[in-house]
Amino acid sequence: MNKIMMKNTQNENTISQLYENAMKQNIDVIAPNFRRKTKISEEQIKKIIKSISLNLDISEEKAVIGMTLLFLQGAASASTPTSIFVELGDEKYMEKRNIIDACALVTGHRFIRRIAETLALQIGNFAYKNKLIGELGYRVNNKFKAETGESLTELELAYCSSFSQTIPNLSELVSDRLVKLLAEDYQKRFENKRKSNNENNKLNGNSSFKKKKNN
Repeated sequence: MNKIMMKNTQNENTISQLYENAMKQNIDVIAPNFRRKTKISEEQIKKIIKSISLNLDISEEKAVIGMTLLFLQGAASASTPTSIFVELGDEKYMEKRNIIDACALVTGHRFIRRIAETLALQIGNFAYKNKLIGELGYRVNNKFKAETGESLTELELAYCSSFSQTIPNLSELVSDRLVKLLAEDYQKRFENKRKSNNENNKLNGNSSFKKKKNN
């Protein structure tokens, strides 16, 4: 028994060797659905738009406009209420929940942020042509103005959304400055969320301790 265990130990690979061997494998064969979970295809987005169009009895163009305007209002964020809406004329309204429902129907999940990330370039271009501001525009611009006395350009404001960070050539398309500001804003939000979670954990911990003490 000991001889067998010694033999197995001698033949074991180190972590580095295991990774070296793993990198020779084809990840798309071993885990064929992994990439699909993190992406949403153009074909799926077209089906989502069609679903919204049929559900709300509006044209697909209006569905695209409504969805884009909602993303510019922050609909891609999980913290944004599903009840936020835009009016599309003729007593027609689109809510965030309409995008979620269509996404769930087409893809089987409710992660509508993936739609915004896939369409980030088109959303930014739409915002710029219509002189609109990205979901983070006001906050990032106010902070930037307070620190430098300058304002962001119209192009920077149009692309000033969290999902714009997925655009590979954002620095060339818009500016290095916007890339830096979006990264800083993300870091700040992440730090605030972590602090909030730590405080909640402490409060929950104290409550549990008090209950045990009382018992």
